[in-house]
Amino acid sequence: MTTTLNNNIKEYFIKNNCKYELQPDVTFPVTIPANQDILIKVAGNDTTLVDEERWSSHEKTLLPSLITSIGNNAKVKIEITQCSNVTINKRLSLGSSINQNGSKSQAALIDSVITGTIGRNVTLKILIVDSANIILNAQDSSLIINDADLIKEIINIDDGDNPLDNFKLDVELINCANIHCPEDNKECGVISINDGQLIDEILDCGEIKNKSNINIKIKDSANAHVNSINIVEGELVDELIDCLSIADSSVEIKISSSVSTSANTISITEGELLDETMDVKNHIRNSKIDATITNSANAFYSATMTITGGELIDEIIDTNEITNSKIEIKLTTSGCASYIGNNAGHTFTLTNGELIDE
Repeated sequence: MTTTLNNNIKEYFIKNNCKYELQPDVTFPVTIPANQDILIKVAGNDTTLVDEERWSSHEKTLLPSLITSIGNNAKVKIEITQCSNVTINKRLSLGSSINQNGSKSQAALIDSVITGTIGRNVTLKILIVDSANIILNAQDSSLIINDADLIKEIINIDDGDNPLDNFKLDVELINCANIHCPEDNKECGVISINDGQLIDEILDCGEIKNKSNINIKIKDSANAHVNSINIVEGELVDELIDCLSIADSSVEIKISSSVSTSANTISITEGELLDETMDVKNHIRNSKIDATITNSANAFYSATMTITGGELIDEIIDTNEITNSKIEIKLTTSGCASYIGNNAGHTFTLTNGELIDE
């Protein structure tokens, strides 16, 4: 099926006899049946031009959710390319609102790709390329994020009685959620983030167990090159994995050339550039964890930089217990603050914070 929605073309394929066949008349979001092999392709048509607008509900999302649940033994591949890119002339405010039923509705350029439940023995691959990028088109262009995101949780599933059991996951983001100016004006625009992110959690779930294999790669993404950036109780990137526990499984995370900012003035209050890479509320047992962060979570300033009660990088792994597990963490040229101007009056202030937390 090929449809156009919010300037995106969506195609849904089912694999039969070793060949993916395009399916007609499919309505998104979809439920993936058990034992099927599915390919979903989403391609953007153009860039959305914004003069001065406020988006405060998921109805304004440029790419809504694609999948509500995945059945046992299914194989799903999702490819999202050149979607939800925005050019701002004056101001775009992304916020939230309360629905009539009391639930919260948040604006985003890309909504959660998958919500609901994921069955046993599922293989899932998600590739997002050249998407959710923003150009601040003029000297006074601004992006305000207040309790919202550019990209919401990519996978947001129930954390109750729905463990990820023998789950194989590959997620890769390349050149996504970047904010910059036109090439001929590299010092324009203002970013304000309050209780929000450029990229929310990659995987928000309950228990990960039974030989599950989680691989997450972020490359050239969530970078902000502007005149001024102010972060309060927010981040450029939230936790990559937010789960209850990990048992008898493996996790590999690679972040490269991402989650950095370059600006005249940088202010971080009770926030971070990169939040916890992994937030595991209970325990990690009998598992292998590899986290590699390269040339990421750096701040380059030409006038002033202030960190108050915050960090460039929060904890790499935050958990209550690690038992019989192999943990390997590599940081290279990351979590650095560097002065790049030629103004003798520049200032750097660090109060009750760190460049890199535990």
